[in-house]
Amino acid sequence: YNIGHVLPGGAGLISGGFSAPADFARCGPWEAGAMSLAWFDAKLKQDPMAISEVNAMPGYCITISSTGEGVVLDRVPTGGANADVPKTAVPLLAPVALTPVPLYTADKDGTVVAGIPTATITIENPLPLPGLPEGLPLGVSTDDAFVFVALARSRAGLPSQLETLGDQVMPVRGFGTHSIELGGIGVKLNAGDRIDLLVTMSALPQFPLLIPRNPLLPVVNVSGSVQLPVLGVVETVK
Repeated sequence: YNIGHVLPGGAGLISGGFSAPADFARCGPWEAGAMSLAWFDAKLKQDPMAISEVNAMPGYCITISSTGEGVVLDRVPTGGANADVPKTAVPLLAPVALTPVPLYTADKDGTVVAGIPTATITIENPLPLPGLPEGLPLGVSTDDAFVFVALARSRAGLPSQLETLGDQVMPVRGFGTHSIELGGIGVKLNAGDRIDLLVTMSALPQFPLLIPRNPLLPVVNVSGSVQLPVLGVVETVK
């Protein structure tokens, strides 16, 4: 399901009634609502046609485009091709600032990246600032920092137009090194299309109330690596 943070056929908490197009609930010939109905008919009614339909369903099908094109898999890939994230300064006082880090560029049309990316993210304080005095206002902290990370696609020739993959955003909190799984993704790239890591201090609308709590910390350094489930040019279903 290729729109994160919104349930299929339902409304998101932030979106206020937004309902996804039907193709976002489809993977090739399989549509989420029809599959659910077939499963209930098979289990509750013992309907022979529904049982046959359920038995023919794939183990996994990951949607890779807004048209419902997908890739059928025996398992969901986790991790994969490694890309280093060099030490990058991320401003914490500019809510709309994005810091893109290039990770992967496709060299062939039809390259599929699908599965669960993993990452090792280190957050460091680059400024030798003293701690804040005691008696701080409620909610202010001297030893806490967090950033939000996401994966985005930039199309060949349009590097400034970033599309967050699957609307998936992951918070990473605390100084030090974190080994995490990012949100699952599915995308079909053309030659020259690139996947970037986006790092920012805020994420709207997914996390509208989270802001840094240390007013004396204007920037953090972020570094590490990301592992992308690059499947290459593979057979797809439509």
